[in-house]
Amino acid sequence: MSDLLLSIKEAVIEGEEDQVISLVESALKEGTEARAILDALSESMLEIGERWNRNDIFIPEVMGAADVFQKAATFLEPQLLAGGGQQKLGTIVLGTVQGDLHNLGKNLVAVMLRTAGFNVVDLGVNVSAQQFLEAAAQHQASIIGLSALLTTTMMEQKKVIDLLTETGVRSKYKVMVGGAPISQKWSDEIGSDGYARNAGEAVELARKLIAA
Repeated sequence: MSDLLLSIKEAVIEGEEDQVISLVESALKEGTEARAILDALSESMLEIGERWNRNDIFIPEVMGAADVFQKAATFLEPQLLAGGGQQKLGTIVLGTVQGDLHNLGKNLVAVMLRTAGFNVVDLGVNVSAQQFLEAAAQHQASIIGLSALLTTTMMEQKKVIDLLTETGVRSKYKVMVGGAPISQKWSDEIGSDGYARNAGEAVELARKLIAA
């Protein structure tokens, strides 16, 4: 990783929004690929997660870094889309399930999916099963992506799949699940079509589901 990309990573970790945007602009002007910058941004959040697990940082620092990451990723998104071409792989309705207000991982997945060529309809957080169903129908989605960070909201993923089944439309959509407490075992138990541990895996999974 170049010194400039390392500086971007550190600025996110320190929550320096203005500095991050300036560094991203400088990196783009120097010819650094947008995908490499996104990788640096992503690595910063992985390190934040590791520090959180070690109790080296606290909630305000995590939230500050997450906010800076999101603004930098939003700033970078036009360049990512331009570099990824205009390939259209399908529409994905994505959201964090009802009762869960966490959006960092979901936001990163949305950016990566758009970069890969998917049309992403991001429903935000605290999304009910009915809202997922209605949005999938409205936008003619091929895939529904369900994120949950809390063990107490995992069951909401199952509720979405159950509602799709009850309304007779389960076969119309592929359902992918993710989030910190989610596992392949849970995915299998609730009958989802796939599980991804991170944003990179989510892109690969979405490609496989579309191809299938």
